[in-house]
Amino acid sequence: MIDALLNLAALLASADMSAAALAERLGTQAVDLRGNILVQQPSIAGVRNASVVRSVHGDTPSLITLKLERPLALRDLEAVFGVPNVVAAEHRGQFSSAVFNVPQPDLPFSVAFIGVIENGATTEITLRRDTHLG
Repeated sequence: MIDALLNLAALLASADMSAAALAERLGTQAVDLRGNILVQQPSIAGVRNASVVRSVHGDTPSLITLKLERPLALRDLEAVFGVPNVVAAEHRGQFSSAVFNVPQPDLPFSVAFIGVIENGATTEITLRRDTHLG
């Protein structure tokens, strides 16, 4: 799973990747809903479904959300990406989130992984495309 996340991060961080092309890489049975593309049968083992969200302007991807079939332990993500920033739940019944920075120094964008934390693991990961500043 970690290798698949790293591959997706590299695709998301590249300048010439469109949301449609990224959804096509994710698997089959994609449903284009204009603002996002749902991928109902991802080709990544352990991923139940995925969504590629377009940026406000055009077909560039801004987010990928993956729903996992089994929980992924945060310690496995920490072993590769270091200690995350933990964002506390704002309301009762909500979960905290772990935010990991995934630098892409040779690519035009960086990527953050955001995992919803439940019992020390995550079953939903969002990859967010960020612009390099400075």
